[in-house]
Amino acid sequence: MAKIRIVFAFFLMGALLPSCARKESIASYVTPTTTAANAINSFSGVTSITNVGETTATVNWEDLSAAATYYIYQIVSEEKVLLETVEAPASSLQLQDLEVGVTYTIQVNALDSSSLEDDNTVQESFTTVSTESDSQSWSFASSDSFTFDNSKVTYSSSSFRLKDINTNSGTYTSDFSDGSTTDWSIRGSNVSLSEAGGSLTITGTSADFVPVYLNTVPNTGISNFEMNLTAQVSSGSKYLLAGGRIIASNSYYLLGINTASFWKYARVTGSWATMTSTPANPSPGFTLGYDENVNIKYRANGTQHQFKTWLASDSEPASWSFSSTDSSLSLAGDLGLIIKANTVKLSSFSVQDLDASSTPEYSQDSPSLVFPSVNITDTPTAYDSVSITNTAPSGSSILYDVSLNGGSTWLTVNGSSWVTNSSGVTNAVSLATLNSALSSLNVSSKSFTLRAFLVSSDGNATPSVSGGSLNYTIVSE
Repeated sequence: MAKIRIVFAFFLMGALLPSCARKESIASYVTPTTTAANAINSFSGVTSITNVGETTATVNWEDLSAAATYYIYQIVSEEKVLLETVEAPASSLQLQDLEVGVTYTIQVNALDSSSLEDDNTVQESFTTVSTESDSQSWSFASSDSFTFDNSKVTYSSSSFRLKDINTNSGTYTSDFSDGSTTDWSIRGSNVSLSEAGGSLTITGTSADFVPVYLNTVPNTGISNFEMNLTAQVSSGSKYLLAGGRIIASNSYYLLGINTASFWKYARVTGSWATMTSTPANPSPGFTLGYDENVNIKYRANGTQHQFKTWLASDSEPASWSFSSTDSSLSLAGDLGLIIKANTVKLSSFSVQDLDASSTPEYSQDSPSLVFPSVNITDTPTAYDSVSITNTAPSGSSILYDVSLNGGSTWLTVNGSSWVTNSSGVTNAVSLATLNSALSSLNVSSKSFTLRAFLVSSDGNATPSVSGGSLNYTIVSE
């Protein structure tokens, strides 16, 4: 039989029994008295059980002026077992050392100065609190339920990290969606530019070849590069020609296709020289027509030039169409197309500077990653901890705040208190700081949303997040 101690100022009459304990009659403890039919019978008995915890509870009754003593009983299998005798005046008793998650039934009777006991049979039952730890994990198997800035944060291999933004890393592209031609310049005359419908239209009327180049590359130009473009000839001469190391209107490399033949020339101050190649007489494998997109890839590194072209509707060939060695123009220059009395529509253009640092660069404005809200069905007594699997290399960190209303309002830790965070990453805190105050966070909403800020202080390192869970305590009464 489990014995449970009851702390009170008076002597211990018996032991509080769980409902499954051995039954004992009240006769085992006291001599029964005759039920009085006088004032003692106006006692109303137990009124409530309050302050129920895991191992404690408070029994309450209304003090009766005619009472000299109160008997506190536990009802076990419909029999009364005396637990405590309390001298009047008194109106409550705290039970201690109860068993967790056990149901108890209590009855209180009053006795007058002649030991006459009232005849009330009012009983109150209660179950001690049972708590258990639980948790919910955030699934990193999919990015669908997370909220993040797609332009600055990327999801791959079950983790989130800052995206390579390639600032100053040697990648240069043209924007074909803003209706502006400001990314492009012309070395020469008789060429016009217009942008619409996601492409740049270049129209030339000169009998000579005119370079049109991307002007967002460094002013010093680029010597070693890989150029990728997609374009089509709309009218005029069937030339689609890439220009590399453009130094002047009459000095550049020209590699491309004319109808069904490759062109490969070095032009130096107006003089043309055919570039020898391997194979010596390559063939594009298709005939250039109107209004059909063609892809071109041109790579120049030192004196080596490599070139391939294919219809955009086909797959990229595994090998280069031809390779050539030429040192006519070793200086850095601009990059673009060479136009001759035709109209070309350019829909994509990118250049990679092969001499630029290969170290990726990352956003330094600390984009956020919002985790899916954890909604708890049972009543939590406390949030215990947040566990996050993350990597924060030198020069980076991950800071956090939380929301209890699905992201409408964010909270952060200030000292040991939770305060509204309206400044984002500026007032966000480390995971250790967040966990140090987590137990004091209001749990009444039963909703918990975590937000992480991915901070790269120098732009050279990227933190990553790849797993996590919210750990909390559940209570059942």
